[in-house]
Amino acid sequence: MHPLDMRTLSPYAAVLIANHFTTLAAPMSIDVYGFLGSDTQDLELKVIQTYKSLGFTVAIHPEMNCLESNPSASLYISFTETPPQIGRVCQGVPLLLGFGYSVGKRGARSAGWPPKKVKQYAYEVCTRTSAGRSIADYFAQALTVAILAKETNGYFYINGDDVAVPGDLGLERILGELNRTTGCEFDSGAYPFKAWPPIAPNESFAWPEPIASVQHQRTEVAGSSRGKRFKLSVIEGLGWALVLYFLIVTIAYS
Repeated sequence: MHPLDMRTLSPYAAVLIANHFTTLAAPMSIDVYGFLGSDTQDLELKVIQTYKSLGFTVAIHPEMNCLESNPSASLYISFTETPPQIGRVCQGVPLLLGFGYSVGKRGARSAGWPPKKVKQYAYEVCTRTSAGRSIADYFAQALTVAILAKETNGYFYINGDDVAVPGDLGLERILGELNRTTGCEFDSGAYPFKAWPPIAPNESFAWPEPIASVQHQRTEVAGSSRGKRFKLSVIEGLGWALVLYFLIVTIAYS
């Protein structure tokens, strides 16, 4: 059975899916946290291999490390292949995806933090996507953090949830969300991959044009066509009204 099939979800994960999928288009940021365990050897390779097992081919920016913050305060990932059932505007076009990213070693506990259910962990990862994100950027964020938590036997948490969950359950839950996007344009608004952005904040970078939504264009065309048809019907109606008026006048005075 394919890993994105909803039937593979545990009942608990299935209940939680709607919470975050419905916020994708909301005008707010989404913060996703990972509380990583101590098993961090070859972590980038494990992330890439887990993505591969889910039907994705990805690469992490070669100058970035999942266990270190960098001057760009971001993590960039390229998606060169996605599972065939995911709806795309441009099938086969590699994507340059990214999100805010910072990581640090475990600090002292404080009131309300870390979230409930988090036990032992070695690193805390904080990520963010802002309003206007593409669907692809959000899933790069959420899947990556869930995979990091899973591969290190850590915990996964999205801001606003009541409790954190183990990484494997967090991944299961995000895959359930992803399964619900099959009718959406996964890559609409995302950047096609041309080159890696620099990690130094003062270096310039020419971002490519984001992928345009075909569904949005069709809606605009349909609306324009309806307007033209409406205008034409009004003109025709006036014409027939004038014909009828002169006919009545002619009959009345004949």
